Amino acid sequence: ALKKTQWFGIKWDPNRSRVDMVATTHGLISSMLWKCVADVESELPENKDDLDHELLRYIDKISSLYEAHPFHSWEHACQVVLSASFLVKEYHKTKDEIGSKTGIDSNPFVR
Repeated sequence: ALKKTQWFGIKWDPNRSRVDMVATTHGLISSMLWKCVADVESELPENKDDLDHELLRYIDKISSLYEAHPFHSWEHACQVVLSASFLVKEYHKTKDEIGSKTGIDSNPFVR
């Protein structure tokens, strides 16, 4: 089973290892990915576990390419993913709350 990671359950500990950050980032991205796939298709692909494993390997590879910089680091990239996933979650929550009557779907900034 895939680990479901929720935005509000993440605490960014400065001592968190790269492996832990890879796992958490993977959890956020994969949960958003499979939610989007489920919204568009009636059923998930048969090779979902294989695809999810490839996504984990891809994120792990990206994390290993970062050099030790004070700002543009792997930790910063994880914080960007965390912020972006929060914004996507809030957008969907707002869209569900106010409905499509307001024309929110026609706004190019939220499509």
